[in-house]
Amino acid sequence: MRTVKEFLRDIASQLIFDFGRGENANHSGEKGSIGETAAKKRLAEALPGFINVGSGFVLDSFDSISKQTDLIIYENICPSFTLGTDHEYRYYPCEGVCAVGEVKTKLEKSELEDAYEKIASVKRLKRNPARNSFRKFGSNQAIVANHTNALDP
Repeated sequence: MRTVKEFLRDIASQLIFDFGRGENANHSGEKGSIGETAAKKRLAEALPGFINVGSGFVLDSFDSISKQTDLIIYENICPSFTLGTDHEYRYYPCEGVCAVGEVKTKLEKSELEDAYEKIASVKRLKRNPARNSFRKFGSNQAIVANHTNALDP
């Protein structure tokens, strides 16, 4: 029987292989796109069915929008929408977003600072206090307010 450590090592090896294939691309944007697609696919395979993986922008109900984010992990009951015809970048309400992340093909100081600022732009968003944040992920029903079930953004 495989251990969790072995399972995670296999996923990491697959990601490294996929990123290596991206090095053959002629354009830096294409290299990044190959890495993002591979990361989304591997995450989607590993996450429970009520969670989806996308990319785009996170917004709140106070007119704030995050910077473009490579990986947005969100509940599948979360409404999302696009403006125009580009379906690659979607907009997700912060109340349904579980986590965000960045994919980098190389990591130097400038890329690390860029990733930090993009993630920080999501963390600065405000959840609507009028909406009950006391519910379990994967459930479309509110539960009785209990601080042990509070959603910690």
